[in-house]
Amino acid sequence: MRHLFSVLLLLVTACSAIAPSDAASTAATPQCLVTPYATGTPPEPNTASFTSAWYGNGSLWAGLDRAYEGKWYAGAQGVKVLWYRSAEGLLTIEGTRLDAAAAPLAARIPEGYGLQGPQSTSIEFPTEGCWKVIGQADGQVLEFIVQVHPQSENPVK
Repeated sequence: MRHLFSVLLLLVTACSAIAPSDAASTAATPQCLVTPYATGTPPEPNTASFTSAWYGNGSLWAGLDRAYEGKWYAGAQGVKVLWYRSAEGLLTIEGTRLDAAAAPLAARIPEGYGLQGPQSTSIEFPTEGCWKVIGQADGQVLEFIVQVHPQSENPVK
């Protein structure tokens, strides 16, 4: 019982230490809780070798082109993302900025890749910031959160 009281006291103290005051909450910017890259890769070896920066759930995978060095960038040029669909279906991609108002992202999904396997895409983020990306194919959903950097920092110009 004494241990439980100590743990509760520690939690209350920790929460009050990180809870923002009313004055600070208006000036603070929200933290972007970025989804870590997956430790695995898509099952198809050629697709898997595209990058080491993969998000995946076994049914749907999204890999950021290695030229971006693991970082996402804003701008009309977009960033190249290779998707892999284990399930059969058309890929759709949408996304919203989480930390401020912004137009939704735009995704270019070219035809000709079939309904299963790899699918090349380009994702255009209109602004830098914290973004949630949602890919779907045949009822399978992959969601991840990324920090999008300014277009001026993009190494691929």
